[in-house]
Amino acid sequence: MSFLNQAPSRRNILLGGIGLAALALAGCAKDVRPLADGSASPTDSPSTSPSSSDSASASASSSASGSTRIIPEDEYLKDSDKYLGPLKYEYKELSNKYVEATDTSPAKNVPTPVIDQTARRTNTLEGAYKTLCAYQSSYVYLMRTGTIEYAINLMNKDDTKLSAELLNVHTLYSKGGWVKGYENKMSILSEYRTRAYASTELSAVSFPCEDWASEFTTYQNGSSQVQEASTIQVPVILVFDQGKWNVTSAEFFRSEYSERFKKIFAGSGGSSSSSSGGSYSGTGV
Repeated sequence: MSFLNQAPSRRNILLGGIGLAALALAGCAKDVRPLADGSASPTDSPSTSPSSSDSASASASSSASGSTRIIPEDEYLKDSDKYLGPLKYEYKELSNKYVEATDTSPAKNVPTPVIDQTARRTNTLEGAYKTLCAYQSSYVYLMRTGTIEYAINLMNKDDTKLSAELLNVHTLYSKGGWVKGYENKMSILSEYRTRAYASTELSAVSFPCEDWASEFTTYQNGSSQVQEASTIQVPVILVFDQGKWNVTSAEFFRSEYSERFKKIFAGSGGSSSSSSGGSYSGTGV
């Protein structure tokens, strides 16, 4: 049995209900709807929004506590177009040549991912984007080496849905298995909007992404199994909390953050509508 069959899939972890819609504040929402092939695509749903004067008032307001400033969505996402297209995975150059995995041995001299810690600790769209890039490059590194530290440090340690998948790969390698031929490309789609709830205390960004994974083979206990190539469209959410960005699973966002966001944005008069809150909704994991 492949290690991928022993825990929730990457798609299900990221996909189901990965949504700022759980906040139910903005009056505009996105749905994640299944395609005929079983993948998923974010699609627009009907929306309504307050007047521009209401938006201006809300965007300038603070939360009910009076200590948190809400940042209008259009202000927070003003440079979002420059992040469209393929994510920029960065790796450190190694002195030894990278050797791909074979049928008899795992990869060798795999370049390590670059983690921009300064960007990760900056409450901006750029910070969210660079953290997502770092996580994706760390995930590729995990799949090629079994080394979990880079990826798991870019998520909340209590996000068990997300960590279970990472630990599955790590366990495969720790038991003498490996992966051959894994490649991944993630892109931010132009046909759907990046959305955000942003404040000086707590922020969330939902990137509409296409995630492509190549066909690859897992080896374990003298047997092998081919995993088919896949392409899905999925919103991916990151949360800025306690001074840093983390990639967040759908379930953890709902359980950990929904009420906290409600307290901040409900106190602003119902978020800043089209200029201060975006949302995705889904069917659940």
